[in-house]
Amino acid sequence: MQEIIFFARLLRGAGLVIAPSEISEAHQGLALMGNPAAGPAHYDVLRSTLVKRSEDLAVFASLYQLFFGDEVYALAGQEKAHQAPGQGLKASDLPTLAQALLSGEPCRSRVRDAVRQLKQRDEVIDEQVRKVLVSLDYFGSLNSIRLAKERGKLTEWEHRTALDNGSALISLVQAEVLKDLLQHGENWTRIARHLNWREKSFNSLSSAEMCLVKACLDKIGKKLATRPSLKGKPAGSGRLDLRVTARQALARGGGIWSLAYNRQVPAKPDLVLLCDVSNSVYRFTGFLLQLVAAFRERFHQIRAFLFVDILWEIPGSLLSGEIGEVLADIRENNRCSLSGLSDFGQVFCQFEAAVLGQLNPKSTLLILADGRNNWRPPETSTFKKIAAGLRRVYWLNPLPREEWGREDCQLHLYSPHCSGVFECGSLQQLQQVAAQILL
Repeated sequence: MQEIIFFARLLRGAGLVIAPSEISEAHQGLALMGNPAAGPAHYDVLRSTLVKRSEDLAVFASLYQLFFGDEVYALAGQEKAHQAPGQGLKASDLPTLAQALLSGEPCRSRVRDAVRQLKQRDEVIDEQVRKVLVSLDYFGSLNSIRLAKERGKLTEWEHRTALDNGSALISLVQAEVLKDLLQHGENWTRIARHLNWREKSFNSLSSAEMCLVKACLDKIGKKLATRPSLKGKPAGSGRLDLRVTARQALARGGGIWSLAYNRQVPAKPDLVLLCDVSNSVYRFTGFLLQLVAAFRERFHQIRAFLFVDILWEIPGSLLSGEIGEVLADIRENNRCSLSGLSDFGQVFCQFEAAVLGQLNPKSTLLILADGRNNWRPPETSTFKKIAAGLRRVYWLNPLPREEWGREDCQLHLYSPHCSGVFECGSLQQLQQVAAQILL
């Protein structure tokens, strides 16, 4: 029982929600199965009692393998017969790892050898995983596979199989790195927190974790869209409005001749997004735009502007499409950048001159940026005019709060004019901030 309790505590640290009653059910289920050793039956009982959300299955599998030692990782191709690398493609044309990704050849021994060669185990875990992938020539192999697909030497199915096997390989590398760290005395709590993708910085998410975040953002957006935001509207009956009643009494010499009422009606405010798409915050901007697009029906109007050092507005129709494709097109065609370096002062001047006069004064402005201005003029007075001309201005910064005043980050110059400034670098933080300021 103590082993199950400790395992459940690790799962909680990794982001799973587990009630005490579910731990008891897991113990009872194992007892009914005759307390099997780690294996398929043991795994299925714990998974069915401790995991409620499909997006938590990968985290559960990772921790189960580490804690109980049962092997649960395999490349996608391993369940099938090994295949030829591709039509018109010789095996010698591809790196060894690329051949393995195409055929589904087991890579566990190769990965273990690479992990054993790690010299520094006190680094960030993600950096250790990256070093192992580099030593395996993972990134070069993916590039070779991409080029082979572009030249028509691989079919779409073969290309997709290789990518799926690549994702499985990353999971395998991560598992072996974590196992190696545990063997060298690493703390279980740190391991569990590393697997909690909800608290991870957006910039450190793996491709598989990015897919989980995108799916979760859609669910969050739909949930927020069903929660009504209400405002008071004058009415002949309903809830007594003391403020208006007192104001009318003062205007009539102090006598209360009538009562004022209001009723709650759904509010649909205007929302304006001003998003930095430079390399340091590009991924964060994509996630937030996806979240806003998921519950855009909550707003009367949404206008989204992207920038690096020049301002560019996203056409409203594009917010209904695939945000990732929109951002990729914008960056590819340099719609928001002349120098490639963020220039907040110049962008705020453009916004004040070309956009501010078009906005409803009751609009909410949401700025998504890290405040790193590359030592350029901040134009604080212009930002102050923007803030004074709108109802609220919120600034979301993906950087950790302790980095806000360092080097060229000039957020401290802008924050006094904001209604709120929030650290927002992970899914959990983004969900909390969205529920607080967008409702």
